[in-house]
Amino acid sequence: MALVCGTSNDMDHRIYGPSNGFQYPTRGEQAESKSRLLAKIHAVYCKALERLTAANARARPHHVAAAARVLHGGALSSRVQSRAASSSAAAELVEDLERRSLTGLVTFLTRLFPYLADCEAASYLLAADADALVAARIVVRDRRMARFGSSDLAVREALEMALKCAAMAAGHPDPHRLVGAWLAVSGRLDAAVALLAKVRRRCPASFSNLGKLLLLADGRRRYSNSNLWRPWQLAASRRPHPRLRVQPHQSISTTPLKRVLLDAIHGYYLSALARLPGGELRRRLHRSLLVAGHCYGPLADPVANVVANAVWYDAAFPPRAHELELDMVSTLSLHRIGTRSMYGLVSFLCTRYHRLDFRHAVRLLVESDANLLLADPNLDAMTAAVLRKEKRRRRFHSPWSVAGTSSSSSRNALGLGVPPATGVEDAFKAAAIAAKHPHPEAQAKLLASCKKLLGPSLSLLQSGGQLTSADVRRLARLLCPESPPSSDEQPLPAFPLKEYLRVHTRIVDKVVKALHACAPTYELHVVCGVNENVSGPVYCLGGSSFAPHKCYRCHVNFLATPKEGAAADRAPVLFFAELSNDDDDDGGASGTLPLCCPVSAPPPCAERVRCLFCDYVGIRIVHPIETTFHGRQMEFEKMVRGEDPFDEDFNPALMQLYYTNTDIIRHSRLIADGIYSLKEDCLYAESRDDDDEEEEEGDQGVVYGSDYDVYE
Repeated sequence: MALVCGTSNDMDHRIYGPSNGFQYPTRGEQAESKSRLLAKIHAVYCKALERLTAANARARPHHVAAAARVLHGGALSSRVQSRAASSSAAAELVEDLERRSLTGLVTFLTRLFPYLADCEAASYLLAADADALVAARIVVRDRRMARFGSSDLAVREALEMALKCAAMAAGHPDPHRLVGAWLAVSGRLDAAVALLAKVRRRCPASFSNLGKLLLLADGRRRYSNSNLWRPWQLAASRRPHPRLRVQPHQSISTTPLKRVLLDAIHGYYLSALARLPGGELRRRLHRSLLVAGHCYGPLADPVANVVANAVWYDAAFPPRAHELELDMVSTLSLHRIGTRSMYGLVSFLCTRYHRLDFRHAVRLLVESDANLLLADPNLDAMTAAVLRKEKRRRRFHSPWSVAGTSSSSSRNALGLGVPPATGVEDAFKAAAIAAKHPHPEAQAKLLASCKKLLGPSLSLLQSGGQLTSADVRRLARLLCPESPPSSDEQPLPAFPLKEYLRVHTRIVDKVVKALHACAPTYELHVVCGVNENVSGPVYCLGGSSFAPHKCYRCHVNFLATPKEGAAADRAPVLFFAELSNDDDDDGGASGTLPLCCPVSAPPPCAERVRCLFCDYVGIRIVHPIETTFHGRQMEFEKMVRGEDPFDEDFNPALMQLYYTNTDIIRHSRLIADGIYSLKEDCLYAESRDDDDEEEEEGDQGVVYGSDYDVYE
C-alpha cells in the first residue's frame, strides 16, 4: 500500500492509501516455484509407484496403473490403463498426470479461499510439500482466520465444491464419483489408513488390500460430507516444521489479509444499520453514515464507533440543501466507507507506532477484529483488558480450528512494545485524513473526548441493542451540544433530481414484493447491498450501442423487521434475495416465487459462502448456506473447465474467458480499494460547488461507476 505524502502538515502522521501495483512474484519466480512444486509431486508419484511395483514383482503394467488410480484419486481412465502397457507410454502418462495434479491442487485452494492468486496457491502448496489440506491450513493461519469453521455446514459445503472443481480442472473423467470416493474414505478414514499401510514392498497381500480399498472408496454411492473434519485434523500432524522448511508464503501479498479485514468491517456496518431506528436511518442518518460513519474510534465496539460518528456528523453538519429519504443505502458508498475506515485504522496505528508498516498493521487489526482498543495496548488499557478477558472466555473452538490464527504474542515484534510516538488526537487526525473525512480536525477532537461527552449514556452505544429515535436525539445532544434542537430546524425541500433514484426505486419495489411473497410477517428496514451483475453478461441482439450486454439477475441483501411482537423482539433480520433484472418480472405475482430467505452474516475472520458474480464485482453480499443460487456452484465449475457460464458458443481458441481466478482478483480491486468519489455523491452534495470539488478529488485516483448506471 502507498504511504501518502503531502496530505498533512504534521510530519508525524503516517497516512496510507491504495496503490496501483500488484505484490505478486515475478514470472521467473513463479516459473521456478511451479518447477519445484512439480518436482515434489513427481517424488510423491515415484514413492507410490515404487511401493506398488515392489509389492509384487509379477505385477503387470495395467495393474500398476489401476493401483495408481486408487492412490491418486482415480486420475487415470480405463482408456489410459490400456495405454500403460509400455514403460515409455506409462512414463508419459505419469508426467501428464503430475501436471494435471498440480492444476487440480491449485484449483482446490483458489476455489476454497476467495481472492487467492494461482501463484500464491502454488507457494502454499510448495510450503506444504504438495499436500492440499496442509496448504489449506497454512492459508487459514496466514489469513488469521480465528473463526474458521464458525459454520460447520458452510466449510463442509465449500470443501466438497473445491474437491469437485479440482477434479474438473485436472481433467478427471468422473469428478462426481471422485468426490464420492473421498467422502467415503473420509467417513471410514481409520480403515482406509490401515489398508494403505499394508501396501508395502514384498507384501503378497498388497493388491488384495488395494482391492478392499477400492470397495471402501466406492464413489458411485452418495455419502455424507459430515466427516470431512477428520482428514482436516489429521493434516495438522503432517504439516512441515517451520524451522525445517523454506516458507515462501511469508512473502504473499497483503491483498488476501486486507480482504479478510474488509469483510469483518462490512459486517460491522450491517450491524450498525440494524441498530439505527428505521425512520431516522431512511430520512437522515444514511447520509452521515455513508459520508462520515467510520468504524474507528475509542469505543469498545466498532459498531458503536460507526453509530457515534454518524450521529455526531448529522448533528454537527446537518444537510443544508435538500432532504432525501431513501429505503436503500448506496452499495458502492457503503463499501467505500468501509475501505476508508480500513485505511483510517491502519494510519492510526502507524502514526502511533512508527515501526509498524501497512502489512503488519493490517495483520494486527485482523487479529484484533478491527477494534482499536484491542490493537493499541495504550489507547485504553483498562477497557482493553476487559475486552481481552471476554475474548478469551468466548474463544472460538471447532473441529476446523487452526492453531496460531489468533495469537497476540507478536505484539512486541510488530512494534507495539514501545511507548506511542504520537498522542491520541493526532493519531485520530491521521486516521480522518486517510479516511477522507470532510472535517478531519473536528472528528479528531470528537474522538479524543467522546467518552467524556457521553458519560453514563455510553452504555446506550455499547449495550448492543437497537436504538430508538429518542436514543438518537439524546446521543446527538451529548456529542454535539452546540447543535440546534431538531424542533428549531426548518424543513428542507425534497431532492430535486428524481431521475437519479430510478434504479433505486425499481430495486426497492422488487424487494418489497419479494418480501411480501416470501416473508409477509416482515417489513423493510433498509436495502443494504445490491449486485445487478448476476447471470451474465450476455450479448443481446437489438440492444443499445452503449450497453449491448445484459445480466439477467441481481443479488440483494436487505434488513427487515418483524411486523408484530414487542419492541425488544423486533430487531431487524438480514435477508438475501435473488431477483430478476427484467422490469416485467413483478417479484412473485407471476406465479414463480423469487429466492428470498434470512441469512446470518459471518463473524469476523470466518469463512463465507462464495458467489462467482459477487466475487468478480467485489460486492460483499451475504449468501445463504446449502441453498442453490446463481453463481454458487455450476458457474465455478464451468470456469475451471475453461467454459463460459452463459455463452454456449464460446470457443476458447478464438475467444477469451470473461471469468478467471486472476480476473476476479483484478476486477474486484475496483471496489476493494475504492476511496475516491462516486457518481451518487451528487445525492449528498450541499451545492454544485461541493459536487465539483468531489469530482476533482476523484480525479486523483479512480472514479468508479455507481449503482445507478450499470448495464442500463
